[in-house]
Amino acid sequence: MKTENKTLASAFSHFFDIVKAVRNGCPWDKDQTPLSLRSTFFEETCEAIDALTQEDPAHVKEELGDVLLNVVLIAYLFEEKGLFTVEEVIDGIAEKLVRRHPHVFAESAGKSEISGSESKQTSRGAKPTRFSTQFPSSSRRCSRRTKCSKKCQKPASTGRRSPKCA
Repeated sequence: MKTENKTLASAFSHFFDIVKAVRNGCPWDKDQTPLSLRSTFFEETCEAIDALTQEDPAHVKEELGDVLLNVVLIAYLFEEKGLFTVEEVIDGIAEKLVRRHPHVFAESAGKSEISGSESKQTSRGAKPTRFSTQFPSSSRRCSRRTKCSKKCQKPASTGRRSPKCA
């Protein structure tokens, strides 16, 4: 629930503090690695897509929160290893948005207007590809896990579901 005095920055800071506390205080979360969170991240993303398809704002809000949790937790795991920080992830996407939208941002004025997908392809030197080929082969394994995950997940002793599906 939003309060008058709460800003986006303070809300994110509070959320990030909670993520760090859970990471350091929950046995299940302490054991997680970026690789171990792949199927959970994929499943939550699929659930968010389903919520969007259903056009149910309350469900979308809940599922986007789950996706955000996974993104921030995975970034924090890399931060713990000293590889990059959550701030660097945020700064990186902010810089990318500005770079891809020169028609919106004054400091980019004068540059030719190109679409986001064209800019992405140019910055990576990539050629246009079909949407279905953009998924890594590992997503097929995650998809199989997702289908059976509801059946094979059981509450852990901590009260949190633990992905156990192979």
